[in-house]
Amino acid sequence: MSDDPIREWILSEGKATQIRGICPIGGGCINRATRYDTDAGSFFVKTNRSIGPSMFEGEALGLNSMYETGSIRVPKPYKVGSLPTGGSYIIMEFIEFGASRGNQHSDTLPFTAFQSALGRKLAEMHKAAKSEKGFGFHVENTIGSTPQINTWTSDWIEFYAEHRLGKPLAAMSDDPIREWILSEGKATQIRGICPIGGGCINRATRYDTDAGSFFVKTNRSIGPSMFEGEALGLNSMYETGSIRVPKPYKVGSLPTGGSYIIMEFIEFGASRGNQHSDTLPFTAFQSALGRKLAEMHKAAKSEKGFGFHVENTIGSTPQINTWTSDWIEFYAEHRLGYQLKLAREQYGDSTIYERGQRLAKNLGPLFKNVVIEPCLLHGDLWSGNITYDKNGEPVILDPACYYGHSEAEFGMSWCAGFGGDFYKAYFQVMPEQPGFEQRRDLYMLYHYLNHYNLFGSGYRSSSLSIIDDYLRMLNV
Repeated sequence: MSDDPIREWILSEGKATQIRGICPIGGGCINRATRYDTDAGSFFVKTNRSIGPSMFEGEALGLNSMYETGSIRVPKPYKVGSLPTGGSYIIMEFIEFGASRGNQHSDTLPFTAFQSALGRKLAEMHKAAKSEKGFGFHVENTIGSTPQINTWTSDWIEFYAEHRLGKPLAAMSDDPIREWILSEGKATQIRGICPIGGGCINRATRYDTDAGSFFVKTNRSIGPSMFEGEALGLNSMYETGSIRVPKPYKVGSLPTGGSYIIMEFIEFGASRGNQHSDTLPFTAFQSALGRKLAEMHKAAKSEKGFGFHVENTIGSTPQINTWTSDWIEFYAEHRLGYQLKLAREQYGDSTIYERGQRLAKNLGPLFKNVVIEPCLLHGDLWSGNITYDKNGEPVILDPACYYGHSEAEFGMSWCAGFGGDFYKAYFQVMPEQPGFEQRRDLYMLYHYLNHYNLFGSGYRSSSLSIIDDYLRMLNV
């Protein structure tokens, strides 16, 4: 496929004539890992939709340097490049592991023998590969997602002090988060800094001070644009004065690479994702959530049409928000169309792409006699982004905001727990439109496709089933 450089390389320089299967095989919190099975063998591919090729170029150079020693086995890197929709990829040799990664007990080699072989081969690599340039490396690379400075230095003590210990210590003194809290945040003392989890994309921390607590998210790989989009969305929702969201305070860059966002810390009444309040019964909470969400949709409309002021992300997938005057066109192109294109690029899934495009071009009959206004949407409303404060009032978090048809807000209802009390309260403020039930799955489709692109083939059948049902319904 002309716009899929991974597929193109495999079918040319990779000497394959047929790709027989594409299987997600996990990956860490930084990159996504996929196995491509072909008639020329298997290839291991890592992709990152946020970072350019420099990170993978550093990894490829390191792998190749180790590979050329002929000592310990490493996957041979083949190709690094940019993805057409943003981000980068690396293609390398696929190695069939003898057991789960991290398990050092081989069926053919006892643990002690494995340890001896590992130590010996590692020593052989260290002995075989020396640099005449000194200490460092040919390029800067990353340790996890943290930049690793590799400037050539003739003296090891100097190199380690400055480029290994020195950078982290300097980063502590040059800390824009701490600086903001102790100036614009009106605090004179930070009493505690406590990690409080976070997903696979960002790290979350609570800063306790004499001026109250602050919630901080950091990402060591991605520049501030992602958090700027989140802050703009949070502030747009906050200004409606309807449902409670944390107020964003500051977005910026980290001196060692990456970015941060500082926002209001909200004391939750229970674990995040738990919609049962001690002060508000479940049915009352559902009613309050439905009513306040409808109030937000009713309060915030855009004169620019459908879209948002910036592009943002849904999970870690880019979400295109180009202003468009027509909702059907916007949803077909920037929601369904974008995800379908990603599925084709990542998996070579021409079936879902072609059928999905056929549906996207024939959405009109589903919106007959419907009044569609560009309402402010949270955009990613599932149970993990819904909770309540210590007073039992609903709180929504981690938005992927844009202005769209209000019903699109329910696209994640398959894992949001919305019940009858929620919809009853919602429709008392925002009356139900004709054909609501017919469109429900259409809005779920966007999120199923996104999950397919993020997490793999487990979501493909649900996505394809929805598409096929609509194609039959619309007789196209």
